[in-house]
Amino acid sequence: MRNKLVQKFSEEEMEMNSDLLNDFSHAFSSFDVNAILDLLHERGRFFNDLNKGKAAGIFHKMIHGPNGIKSRNAMKYNRGISLDIFPGQEVLEIRCYNQCIEDLNFDDEGFLGPNFGEPLVQAKNEIIFRFVFRFHEHKIVHLKMAHKAVANSQRIISNN
Repeated sequence: MRNKLVQKFSEEEMEMNSDLLNDFSHAFSSFDVNAILDLLHERGRFFNDLNKGKAAGIFHKMIHGPNGIKSRNAMKYNRGISLDIFPGQEVLEIRCYNQCIEDLNFDDEGFLGPNFGEPLVQAKNEIIFRFVFRFHEHKIVHLKMAHKAVANSQRIISNN
């Protein structure tokens, strides 16, 4: 018998998971490691099977380290779907880079920045994080870095 590779979620679970992703992105963009840790489950496993305490050090380095996101002046969030780690789970792509005010592009929907999955822009000193999550008891219980993912597709979402 084959195991299910893609997990289906109820509307309520999808809304809760989306709220957790939003809370995570706000804590990350405000450089608040403690707020990130509040979202993590006590018995969770993060990155390469680290506990919550060890994950705190990873987040601190991502944010405050010598090449951390705090040294960038722009951030863009994109959403996608994981194809390798936790297949079918939503991926939160956070792109941190240096942006000159003269380079800003706007359209009817607001800021146009890099789209999900676009290559790293070395000239802007960009860092890209693609987080994929699993949730339990209204907390993030697993967090890893996605390697293979696609942009959010309404077809994929509607089939989930």
